Amino acid sequence: MSLTTLSGTPPGAFDGPHPGTRQISLPALPAPLQRGLDVRLVQLALSERGAAIRADGVFGRASADRVADHQRAIGVPATGVVDPELALALSLEI
Repeated sequence: MSLTTLSGTPPGAFDGPHPGTRQISLPALPAPLQRGLDVRLVQLALSERGAAIRADGVFGRASADRVADHQRAIGVPATGVVDPELALALSLEI
């Protein structure tokens, strides 16, 4: 698979918001899951670091769990929440 393919927007994920412009987390139910390019870039960055994650642009339980795993690995509290600083750091490294 090429980097162009990996960086493309999948069906159901839109072109925004940009990384670092919002906090990404699981919503209180029954709210819809967060979607977007920023979510996909976080997922791609985690995948490049060895996480078993599907980069579909939808922030569900698996995404929150992989974020928490990454947070533990870098020595920060494992909240499963992607704050703007973490989103930017991850997206700039892919």
